[in-house]
Amino acid sequence: MLAWWQSYLVSAVGALVLYCVLNTWGKNIVEFLPHLVPHWRSKWTPTVEALLFVGLGALVAQGVGPLTFPQALSAGFGWTGLMSFVPSGR
Repeated sequence: MLAWWQSYLVSAVGALVLYCVLNTWGKNIVEFLPHLVPHWRSKWTPTVEALLFVGLGALVAQGVGPLTFPQALSAGFGWTGLMSFVPSGR
């Protein structure tokens, strides 16, 4: 069984890995910064966006209550997968 901080960290790693993979493939991922601070543009915007996305994703993944390493990693993957889903024009 993982401690709460280990579970959070593993979920964050899962979310970050899938976020980076999907970003390199050119997939659209939900962006939070334009809604929070619409006029802020910086060279750090993509980094801050990724950290915000991963931090929130790890927090949401804790709602599932992962107890083991694979469960926590899958919860992080699931968050990123859900937030990057774009319907195919149906």
